Amino acid sequence: MDIGQFFQQQIKISQLEDELSQSRQTRRYATPTLTLRNHNAILELTAELFPKAKITVSEESDPEIEDDEYFVITVETPGSVGELVKCHREWHCRIVKVAQETAIAYRLSLDIND
Repeated sequence: MDIGQFFQQQIKISQLEDELSQSRQTRRYATPTLTLRNHNAILELTAELFPKAKITVSEESDPEIEDDEYFVITVETPGSVGELVKCHREWHCRIVKVAQETAIAYRLSLDIND
C-alpha cells in the first residue's frame, strides 16, 4: 500500500466513523406499529391475557442508559393481585415465543383498578 492509498483509506474510515456517530445520535424507534415486527402479535397476546383491560403503548427510554429505548405496554385492569401476577408471568413467558427477536424491546406495566 502506497501513501496515497493509505490516506484514501483513512478518509473512508473517518467518513464511516462520522456516519456511525450520527446514526447513534438519531437512532430511535419510529411508531411501534411500523417499526418492530410482531408488534400486533404482542398486543393480541396482551389482550388475550387481560381481556377486561384498557391497553396503551408508549415509547420510553432509560435516562441512565444511553440508547436504551423500549415500549411500555400499560394494562389498566380489574382483578386480584394473585390473578394479575399469574398473568404477568405468563405474559413474559409467551412474549418470547410470539416475538423472540423483539421481546426485549417491551416492558409490561400493570395498573390494577377496581
